[in-house]
Amino acid sequence: MSRTRRDNATRRRLRRALGSGVVVALAAVVLSGCVIYPSFVDFTDSTLDCVGHTLQVATKTGQTFEEVVGVADDQYDDTVVRWDVTESWFDREDGHRVLASGEITVGDFKHASSFTIPIADTRIQNPVWLTLWNGTSPITVGVAGCPEADIQTMVWTDADAVDNTLPVFSVESVLDLRIFDSLDTSLIQVGGTAEPAFAIAPDPGTPQHYYVTITGVEQDGTITVSVPPGFVVDKYGATNRSTVSATMTLDRTPPALASVSDLDAGYAALGASDKVVEFATPTATDLHLAGAASCTPASGSAFPIGTTTVTCTATDLAGNTSSTQFDVSVAAAPRTPETLTISGPATATQGDTATFAVEAFNSQGESLGAPTGITLSSDVPSDAASGDEVVFGFDPAAIGGSSTHTITATLDDDPAVRATASVDVASAVASIGIRAPGGGAPSVGQHGSLTFAVDAFDADGRLLGDAGRGVVLSSDVPSDVIDGTRVTFPHASPHRITATAVGDPSLTASVVVEVVPAQVPARSPLEGTAASPAAIAETGMTDAAPLLATATAAVLAGALLLLVVRRRVPS
Repeated sequence: MSRTRRDNATRRRLRRALGSGVVVALAAVVLSGCVIYPSFVDFTDSTLDCVGHTLQVATKTGQTFEEVVGVADDQYDDTVVRWDVTESWFDREDGHRVLASGEITVGDFKHASSFTIPIADTRIQNPVWLTLWNGTSPITVGVAGCPEADIQTMVWTDADAVDNTLPVFSVESVLDLRIFDSLDTSLIQVGGTAEPAFAIAPDPGTPQHYYVTITGVEQDGTITVSVPPGFVVDKYGATNRSTVSATMTLDRTPPALASVSDLDAGYAALGASDKVVEFATPTATDLHLAGAASCTPASGSAFPIGTTTVTCTATDLAGNTSSTQFDVSVAAAPRTPETLTISGPATATQGDTATFAVEAFNSQGESLGAPTGITLSSDVPSDAASGDEVVFGFDPAAIGGSSTHTITATLDDDPAVRATASVDVASAVASIGIRAPGGGAPSVGQHGSLTFAVDAFDADGRLLGDAGRGVVLSSDVPSDVIDGTRVTFPHASPHRITATAVGDPSLTASVVVEVVPAQVPARSPLEGTAASPAAIAETGMTDAAPLLATATAAVLAGALLLLVVRRRVPS
């Protein structure tokens, strides 16, 4: 039997098998001119991937080809077998066309139950045949063709297209057409509200691809491309059976971008050369906005000291762009002290020396460190300040306890810049003493006044200072008039004046003052012997004193008269 007649007989049997839904292949392996094992082998699990364009050859039983064919001798593993993949055309006289060809060794496939063969990326509508050749007798495997398909819709191709939504194009856009046979460009219709011009040309890099290029559009609108039946090919290779069209939107209007006012970002940090600045990205409005506007430098960037121009740009899906600019200003940190703080001990004792630390801050609250040109002062006059030290002096108000000393730090260049610290200073007074002016045993005339001095002493007997403001005076004579440390004495007699510390009544000191009676002026005999009540009161006498004075005056007058008479009588 000739090879042609044998092949025709094999095709007729496979055609009947495919018609019944079962693919049965006649296998006869010829290796080195010797027929090893002819048999019918069931390859009905072989499949054709119509999208991926691959042929998966597999045995029905899952056995390896060695087990199915019965080739057990490894001596044939290096034997080369040629393969062809053909498509049968039952309605054509020539019967088939070759889709792919190649070579494989027996060892490559005999130990497997399947292997994959790539075939051409083209339309496959009929059964596919795999033929393995070695010598003159083939192994032939038949597989059903791909299902029928039809294009119903057509969309524009673009990198921004998602889920077959219509992307937006600018002035020039391309419609990707895959042409199965030939293209009569006059049959493609292009129209729409955008009034476009168009051109059609083949893609030089991809055979059977044509571009529809839209040009000459000066306004927004739509463009529709319509393609008649038979010109557009889907992924399975099926052509459109009816006219299909795709509409796209042309957008030549740039986004509307809100303007932004210049931004004063304030001061950079002390010692820094820049500052991180946040700002609101301007709002962009557009029918086909691709996303929010972007700014350079972006919000959150470090802006150097000085003025930096920020450019914000918005781009829509059509590639239309608009931009706006604004300035961001950053100032260097100020170094002028605006506020001060002062710190030192919270408590001390009179006579102690305390050191105070002063720190300056700028208007941003940043520390400038210890400033120069600072003067310390105290509200207690006896305190002595020098540099950053204060010696706490005697304060009468603290006797028996403590008093608050307020220390003030003042900036010499700007006295309004100041800070204060309070120190609770305990008294060092252990005793007090009282003395009259001039020292010694004090005395004063009746109705006279004395101002006393009260001294404070520490535990070692050292004089601390005048304690007059921290004591009260009292007298053992109720009629004495006391005003602070001044006492007036209406009555003549010894008077005891006592000083008592306000804060500690156990601290006292006393002094005795001799009050001398006032002198009574001498009177002539012609003047009456009776003393006025006022004169009697000034002596401090009782109510019987006037009578006694009168009698005494009468006796003195009689004695005087007797002396005169004796001088006149001769002896």
